[in-house]
Amino acid sequence: MSKIRNGFSLAWVAALLYVLSGLLHPSPVNAQEPDALTQDYYSVLTTYACHARSLWHDAPSGGYWGDGLNAKNQNGAVRGTASTFFTYAMLVDGLDKGLIARRDRKMLRAAGLSRHRLISFIRKNAEYLVAHHKSAGAGLSPEWGYNWQSSLWMGALGPGALLVWDELGPDLKTGLARVAAAEADWVASRPPKSGTAGDTGAEENAWDTHAPAVALALTPEATSATLWWNTLQVYAANVYSRPADLARAKAGDLPPGPARDVTTANILDDFSLNNHGFFHPDYVQISAQHLGEAWVILAMGDKLHGTHMAPAFAPYARFNVEQVWTRILKPLLMPWGEFAFPAGNDWTFHCSTNQGYFAYIATAFGDADAAEAERRGLRHVMSRREAGPPGRLLGDSNLEWWWEALVAKRCSAALLMHQHIPAPSPNVVEGESADNQTTTVLLDHARVWFHRTPSYFASVSWGNPQQGFFAPLGEGVEAQPYMTLPTKFGIVPRGTTYTLESVTTAPAGVSAAILRDDGKVAAAVVGLPNSVVWLSLNGFGHVSIENDSLTLPGRVVETAGGIKVFQSLTKANKEILPGPWLSVDDFFAMASDGDEYSYTPASQWNMKSVAADKLQLTRGARAWQMATGSSEDAAIMGQALKVKDTASSGVVVSVSDRSAGESGNTYRLKLGPARLEIK
Repeated sequence: MSKIRNGFSLAWVAALLYVLSGLLHPSPVNAQEPDALTQDYYSVLTTYACHARSLWHDAPSGGYWGDGLNAKNQNGAVRGTASTFFTYAMLVDGLDKGLIARRDRKMLRAAGLSRHRLISFIRKNAEYLVAHHKSAGAGLSPEWGYNWQSSLWMGALGPGALLVWDELGPDLKTGLARVAAAEADWVASRPPKSGTAGDTGAEENAWDTHAPAVALALTPEATSATLWWNTLQVYAANVYSRPADLARAKAGDLPPGPARDVTTANILDDFSLNNHGFFHPDYVQISAQHLGEAWVILAMGDKLHGTHMAPAFAPYARFNVEQVWTRILKPLLMPWGEFAFPAGNDWTFHCSTNQGYFAYIATAFGDADAAEAERRGLRHVMSRREAGPPGRLLGDSNLEWWWEALVAKRCSAALLMHQHIPAPSPNVVEGESADNQTTTVLLDHARVWFHRTPSYFASVSWGNPQQGFFAPLGEGVEAQPYMTLPTKFGIVPRGTTYTLESVTTAPAGVSAAILRDDGKVAAAVVGLPNSVVWLSLNGFGHVSIENDSLTLPGRVVETAGGIKVFQSLTKANKEILPGPWLSVDDFFAMASDGDEYSYTPASQWNMKSVAADKLQLTRGARAWQMATGSSEDAAIMGQALKVKDTASSGVVVSVSDRSAGESGNTYRLKLGPARLEIK
């Protein structure tokens, strides 16, 4: 009987606590129905939060998600657990504001994540992080703090704490404020990083704004507040700092503001950026995203304390950001909400880590293309979730656990930007979306050239790495968004000392560039209105065709010899495919003067987060034409493409610039030995 009575007693206590929780934190009666974007973001956060239950570890000083602080890869240590902390806090805030859809509230309950339980995890994780920070002086092992990335980790811990500040209690509040102050002081003790020759300081300077922003948001009246504020401004001004900005700052006579605080050069004068030794759009976008996050953190502090720090910081958060977007990243924006990578990517593809950047550009600058990219990118998150095992965001791939935490963190930041950054009306100009543009961009310092039209994107990188890239666009791309991937030595032949020169004498609607190797013409790319022709005197590299869980069930390849089906992630032998033309999935059409191709399937994830088949020309072709089109278009291109190769006049190519299903103009191209001619 006593056991039964105790069971009833515990049940009654639990029920009473549930009722009291509802009384203390009722759902808003007149809450406005959240928009679809907000609901989708919370759906993503819910999926990850439920999975993160399986990653939790209790510890004597609280608890953590993932690897713990002594992980060899620090992305899976403080960064992963702090990102999850932020996610759980966003869900508490979403529940309180009635922003989470019923289906997701049911999912949280089914996972045992009531509001009370979410707060419990948050408190334990905060206790763990506070106790193990070096400023605690407790000697607990492992320790964290004063690390080159630790200000970045504050960018998740800080806003997460601000979201649930009233739930943390005096000891945790004091501890978190102490950690933030210590990290802000450490940032203030160092000058901003400077670097334009392959190792930019833009990203690190951007995330180093987080610690002082969090310290100011938590304790704006602290004795070190002026130091933190000055540090915050200086680091922000030195994110998208150019050599030209540095020269102006050294010359003096500038009014107060970001330009006067520039002490470094971290992007090039053309607003491009190199990191890891090459042009890297990932680092271009994330640098601005971190600035937007610092702005949001200050806005949250303003709401908590009645201060006005965020408006004062706005000019610094915006410094050169719009120019980088319009000149560099917007032309690289693909119709599925991701960026093209003309020089490749040594991180990952299709991981939805751009959401905070798109939200920042959409809110701070009222840019309609960024707003649409944000919506499309979020749809991609859903597609990736559907492709993987139930309850996972990136569980279909070969990624480490913390990538899902990073996706959730970036989505949380995007939500906060919509809530806290004053947003002007979207600047919508009929017919001028990024999808409809024809543009050519030459970035000499970054060693990148790219050309896009409404029907394709083509690029070449002639530094390190050397590669060409083609992506079919246009009508039907919504159903085929993940066709090709940029890879080292893609399309263009290997060279030793490539230089590039653009061609200005091409006919209207044509853009072209020549690759010279040791001073001699080696290859060229010609962007016609509807297709791209690659010319080479030294053979070609390969094309990487994505073939994984996002492109199931596989790739259908058609040539003059028939149809072959290459299943996704299935072991298969290389196939030799005869004929001058080839079509992939009746969407990517190509032709050459060779007489066969080889196709090597990927039996496993052979790049981080993707699997790529290898498509190559097997014989000594001189011309390779690519377009968005069907197998019929490819066959007609193959019939029209004629190549004459002579020692005296070089390579002369005749091509039909056929758009999908429609005839096009005929062009005559002549490459080398001294120049490229287009008629």
